[in-house]
Amino acid sequence: MKIAVSISKPDNSPPISEGFGRCSHYYIYDTKNKTEEILSNPYFIELGGAGIQSAQFLIELNVDVLITNKIGINPLRFLISANVKVYQCNAVNVLEVIKLLDEGQLIEIKNANENFPFGRKRKRFNNNFINKRGPI
Repeated sequence: MKIAVSISKPDNSPPISEGFGRCSHYYIYDTKNKTEEILSNPYFIELGGAGIQSAQFLIELNVDVLITNKIGINPLRFLISANVKVYQCNAVNVLEVIKLLDEGQLIEIKNANENFPFGRKRKRFNNNFINKRGPI
């Protein structure tokens, strides 16, 4: 089984990234061969669709499990349709995440309707702006 974890930088004990599609790297652990590798996410700087393209990247790598902190609804649906199990985790680093997965303590996200922190928060422009000087 191949496990992918979204990470923020390549280290000996990499920290978990805040999100999925815009993370800079993925930690890939193969439980069958006991191998690990860190791959750069080629889509993290895309203007749009980074989540979907990153999901496709992991599917092409034959990943069976994804562990992330936040993920958008569309990449989540795409991964689930490709039979990739998605787990939510707030752990600090990859070593903790793999341990929690082995112990069965991670929350699996089975559909996009569950209570889960989806995607990134976008700042909206406040249309209720009032001119503080009064009428002109």
